[in-house]
Amino acid sequence: MKLFTADIQKKWDRHTVEAKSQRPLDLMELAADLCVQTILESEYFGHYLVVCGIGNNGGDGLAIACLLRDAGMVVNVLIAGSADQGTPEFKANLKRVMDTDIPVRFHTMGWSIDHRPETVIIDCIFGVGLNRPVEGIHADAIMRINMSQCDVISVDVPSGMFSDWMMPQQGPIVKAKLTIALHSPKRAFMFPENEEFIGRMQIVSLLLDDVFEAQNESDVQYYEWLNAYSDYIPRPLNTYKNKLGHGLIIGGSMGKMGAVLLSAEACMRSGAGLCTMHIPSHALTIAQVSLREAMISCDPSADYVSKVPDLQPFQAIGIGPGLGQATDTGEMLQELIQSTSIPMVIDADALNLIASKRILSLLPPLSIITPHPGEFDRLFGPHTSSFERVRTMRQMAQIHQLVIVLKGHYTAIATPDGQIYFNGSGVKGLATAGAGDVLTGIITGLLCQGYAPECAARFGVFLHGEAGNQASFEMSVETMLASDIIHNLSKPFSQLNEFSH
Repeated sequence: MKLFTADIQKKWDRHTVEAKSQRPLDLMELAADLCVQTILESEYFGHYLVVCGIGNNGGDGLAIACLLRDAGMVVNVLIAGSADQGTPEFKANLKRVMDTDIPVRFHTMGWSIDHRPETVIIDCIFGVGLNRPVEGIHADAIMRINMSQCDVISVDVPSGMFSDWMMPQQGPIVKAKLTIALHSPKRAFMFPENEEFIGRMQIVSLLLDDVFEAQNESDVQYYEWLNAYSDYIPRPLNTYKNKLGHGLIIGGSMGKMGAVLLSAEACMRSGAGLCTMHIPSHALTIAQVSLREAMISCDPSADYVSKVPDLQPFQAIGIGPGLGQATDTGEMLQELIQSTSIPMVIDADALNLIASKRILSLLPPLSIITPHPGEFDRLFGPHTSSFERVRTMRQMAQIHQLVIVLKGHYTAIATPDGQIYFNGSGVKGLATAGAGDVLTGIITGLLCQGYAPECAARFGVFLHGEAGNQASFEMSVETMLASDIIHNLSKPFSQLNEFSH
């Protein structure tokens, strides 16, 4: 899903109206109907106060007010701004509201909100078109909404937010409990610093014209099921294990063998035909017993990995889980990255060794690195925000020709062509020990099967997140373990298989 800028999004809306021979009011009515469905399905019931601006977002709010009233709800409308300066669609829906018994007030400085416990505020003051910090009565309205202690639902964008900004926000912004994103998330939604404004996000599709989307480029995308269906390569009927690739997972050290075992199992569960673990020799028995399907390559060292194994059999390498940072391990890593062109996924202590040895520039083109923010800063220098990290990530992916996976709630993937993909399947339960090791294994398994590095990274991150979602349904985000992600990989794969048939 392409995350267009506000200007292109508005053109897309207009193009859809023209292509479908509709009126702008028809698209507004569809948006309002979908918002009301979402509000009621989310069990926000009670007395509604719809706070509207005088643009098309305010027009959406007025249409929502009418539909809520038709559903039997108690609704009041507050308008911030002068109605005679409103857009044509706003004025048309204002007339519609005035023809009902919905009470309408016009905002003045110092207005108060009904503080009854059941009050739900629906924020429709500003949409995606805002380009300067909010002032005057609009700033006052936002301040009082935030002071009200009421549940707040923002339509499309929390009012006051610059939807295109991949940088810190400015000025007063509504703090919503639920944001209903019309057709797609906004770029600003992808950053943890903005979570306090967005709350929970729910996307509703406006069925905008597909041709327009295909004909217009965007350097930022939101990766969701339709992208996954496009990337998925169904397994051929006539195949066997050697055709499905052989993955090598290098890792493990004294006390950290669980990480490499998780990674190897995830590699096999993501479809690789064969998997070998190259591990310290002390761990042979536990590895062979714990994962009977994998093969073992023992390092000469008992407690850590010190030598590069024979790489000839392998189609992909994952390195880093539980690796440790012994001196010999660092030398082994440098030798590995200088001696092979086999696709690699590099994670955890392998990243820390690369940072300490300053050998990032030696990585083969299209290597995949998967840092969390701390590892990212060790590689690329300190950053004070996720906005800065995403900017650096895009630049470094292009400079070094890498695929960079920056882990977080909306994990970001940067590719050498300057594209950024934000993953749409994350869940809080992924913040658990070993989850990153599982991701390394999944991406390695996809590389084995012939997925291009860019595709393996974004598709692997999505599968990882969706399996985590499934695990959280069965358990909870608090009790999930990394192994639960592996055990639920079958569910997204089953859905992809069903669709492909």
